[in-house]
Amino acid sequence: MTDSNEILLQTIQDNRHPLEYIKNLLACSEASVNFANPRNHQTALHIAAQRGDVDLIKLLFSYGAHVNGGTVDLMTPLHEACLGGHPEAVDILIAEGADTNTRNIDGSTPLCFACAKGSLKCTRLLIEAGAEVNPLLTVTFPPLHEAALNGHVHCLEMLMQMGANLEKSENQFGTALHVACLRGYVECARTLLHAGANPNVIKRHQAPLHTAALCGDEDCTSLLVEYGANVYQRNLQSKRPADLATDAACRKILQCKAETPPKLLQSCRLLIRQQLARPPADKIPFLPLPRSLKEYLNYYR
Repeated sequence: MTDSNEILLQTIQDNRHPLEYIKNLLACSEASVNFANPRNHQTALHIAAQRGDVDLIKLLFSYGAHVNGGTVDLMTPLHEACLGGHPEAVDILIAEGADTNTRNIDGSTPLCFACAKGSLKCTRLLIEAGAEVNPLLTVTFPPLHEAALNGHVHCLEMLMQMGANLEKSENQFGTALHVACLRGYVECARTLLHAGANPNVIKRHQAPLHTAALCGDEDCTSLLVEYGANVYQRNLQSKRPADLATDAACRKILQCKAETPPKLLQSCRLLIRQQLARPPADKIPFLPLPRSLKEYLNYYR
């Protein structure tokens, strides 16, 4: 015979009954709002957060739902709401005391999921509530990498405004710039470079230009070269980017750059940007230079 707790959880899972029906089930003294599925430890609040069902979330809290309960994978309702990209649900959960820096079994925080989803509203709410922009992670991707991995430029911009570490490296691919080049997200790569990401940092045995060449990405290759990537740089196998290029167009760009002396104006731009604190784009407008040169330094012309 199915008990009241299982009926409650199944009813919420099915999502076919009105809120008043669920309220009546909760009013039954035998039903617990915090009953967890024996198989995965998922509660009614996890299911409601997963769907972004704000009215149901409010009802569950009115009956004493625990905001920080974890499943067998240590997923909290806040993780679920961020994974689904539900800012209203995130807002309510935070207001009820959700831990913004809690980690699931892989070490991912809710902010990691919000950035992977590309929800700028969820990202902003979490950061305003104290979510760490640079959490210490050993297995999973940090928030900045998640945004780069999935091509979410707006999330990248917000994370960088809040002090995200551009040179932070994860164990699989390297920096967020490595990840953007790996996935071919040229606008993400441009955003990172414009903010001052180092195009010549060696992580996971190679620089971003090696990654772009190996992936045969002409746009990322051109962009990295424009922002000062060293075409002569060798990876830990002593290979230059041109040696790894899988695309003829990429190889041509790299070979042409290697054979052509750099222009003085471009060299000056790179040197000035390197001397400025990050992000250089914020410092350039205050330099005692003509407007045209400031625009050039900021790659606006």
